Amino acid sequence: MDLKHKTCSICKDKTLKKILSFGMQPLSNNFIKKKNQKLYPLELMFCRKCLISHLSYFVDPKKIFTHYDYMSSISETTINHFEKSIKKITNRIKLEKNKSLIIDLGSNDGISLTILKDLGFKRVLGIEPAKNLASLCKKKNLEVLNKFLDEKVADKLKNSADLLLAFNVFAHTNNIQSLFKNMLRILKINGTIVVQVQSTMDMIKNINFDNIYHEHYYYWTLMSLNNFVKSNNATIVDAEQLSLHGGSIRVFIKKNVNGINYKGTKRFYKILKLEKNFNIHKIYIYRKFSKKIKDLKNIVINNLLELKKKKVKHIIGYGAPAKASLSINYFNLSKKLEFVIDNNKLKQKKYIPGTSLIIKPLDELRKHKKIDLIVVLAWNYYKEIKGSLKELSNKVISIKDLYY
Repeated sequence: MDLKHKTCSICKDKTLKKILSFGMQPLSNNFIKKKNQKLYPLELMFCRKCLISHLSYFVDPKKIFTHYDYMSSISETTINHFEKSIKKITNRIKLEKNKSLIIDLGSNDGISLTILKDLGFKRVLGIEPAKNLASLCKKKNLEVLNKFLDEKVADKLKNSADLLLAFNVFAHTNNIQSLFKNMLRILKINGTIVVQVQSTMDMIKNINFDNIYHEHYYYWTLMSLNNFVKSNNATIVDAEQLSLHGGSIRVFIKKNVNGINYKGTKRFYKILKLEKNFNIHKIYIYRKFSKKIKDLKNIVINNLLELKKKKVKHIIGYGAPAKASLSINYFNLSKKLEFVIDNNKLKQKKYIPGTSLIIKPLDELRKHKKIDLIVVLAWNYYKEIKGSLKELSNKVISIKDLYY
């Protein structure tokens, strides 16, 4: 069920303020074989009390996650990140390879599960609501529950997990209170939850506005995450900053049980201090961000006009992540790009949501003479992508190069 929020979805405070709006937008990951799609309000709100940012309009998750076309294993950058992360996490936490149960929440195409099995862990379980991705995992002989983590699933798995991974799950959950309570329920008394979220401070600092779309219900800072975890009788015992997705935060969480008084590490308090100095807890920072995004539209349109004057005729987009859908719709790029290339077969021969731009495989570029310009829409993988396109285009730039 879709839900419109007039109060904070977490603390129910009535002072929830709208900080920016993209008007009516399609679902950014809804890649289908027709041009016209339903539009929904895309607005970001800020709660002055618990310091969370979240969308004003929550689209029913069944419309977004029952079938899902994003696959983590498509990108070498993402694979490398997951390999390093999981090795680091499992080396830090005392686990037994034959006995410890590791649960990966939102297991996608099985990227974490595969790495864990390759490291020798025998008891590995994924929970994935998307039928197509759960089916993909099962074809790889990975154990996956094709369900949302609700109370029924939590009751079956109660007190079983030694380690619970939730990479980018906290953004994608419409009822975060219910989810986290169920996560704590399936965790053993001495177990650890590892949560990774995109950093709202980095999103604002680096103008990563295209990380805002309907499947990202929540936008976290360490401040808001800390407030949320504390309110649920748990503690963040450590935190670290990551470069993934233009800036992310990873936290380690323990249950408050048996009178244990957990304390955060030095780097946990260091990140909190960075956020405080940035004034991420003050609404004017978000309003400045909103103004920058409005100004950006004119800058990008003018830069594209300049390219036309320089006789740059054939422009191709590269990468069709959800962020590309917002950029293309917000900047009206559908009339400037001829088509978009993406290696994900689940997206090929479909349209960028809300546009008439078709998504094609990389081989399509080889049918054309050297392209004038390729604009990499998946800017977070620009370095990985750029090198593979040099022979196919006279010039390759990131979408962010048009911001200045």
